[in-house]
Amino acid sequence: MATSSSRRYTRIKRPLDSSHENSPMARRNRHQSRKTSKSTKENQSIPSDENTFRALFEKLLETRETEPERRYHQLELDCQERCRVSDEKIELYRKKLQSIIDEKQDLQKQLQGVKDSRDNAHNNDQQNHSQTDALEHVIEEQAMTIKAYQKFNRLDIEPLPLSSVNKDKEVFKIRSQDLKGLEFTVRYNKTTEEYLYTPCFDNSQLDVSRLPPHLLEEIYFCNCPMLTARILISTNRILEQQNEQS
Repeated sequence: MATSSSRRYTRIKRPLDSSHENSPMARRNRHQSRKTSKSTKENQSIPSDENTFRALFEKLLETRETEPERRYHQLELDCQERCRVSDEKIELYRKKLQSIIDEKQDLQKQLQGVKDSRDNAHNNDQQNHSQTDALEHVIEEQAMTIKAYQKFNRLDIEPLPLSSVNKDKEVFKIRSQDLKGLEFTVRYNKTTEEYLYTPCFDNSQLDVSRLPPHLLEEIYFCNCPMLTARILISTNRILEQQNEQS
């Protein structure tokens, strides 16, 4: 059989005596005492002198910052920061631009140097071509002289070198040893720089105009007296014919 249990609650009555610390009276007294002490402190912090109070109030007004002023001040700081960053970027870009300008000037100098070198090389090439042509001409003349010596070496011809000839005189002689001292009268033309070789026999000048053209190969030679051997050959033929006729 189920039994039911019941609890009994006993209400504790708080005493109204103010001597108890949890009594309503005691709590009201403590609250009143705190309120009184706070009011006393506030009254003590307020200066009694009116001028001092006014000075503190004006100082408070000076330091006070309203919301629009605070936003304006913050905006001003932001603008200063952005300007500082912008100035730094502008300075950086200026340095980069200056470096690009310097690099461009350097490249222009290098390009001008290359152009000058090319022009100098072109001029040098022209000078080299002229010098080469002159050297080739000299070598060709030397080759002709050597070839003439090789061809007529058997005649034992010893013509006088051109350096030993006085060009101021229009007539000088060249002697050959193998033909019994046969002499040639050489007439030098200063204007055309040509030599006219006329063979001589018994100290009498032969009439060159009466010689057959096929016997006398050449009379005029230009700047090369070493080729007198050709006239010597022709003169040798003339002497042989004269000996046969006699």
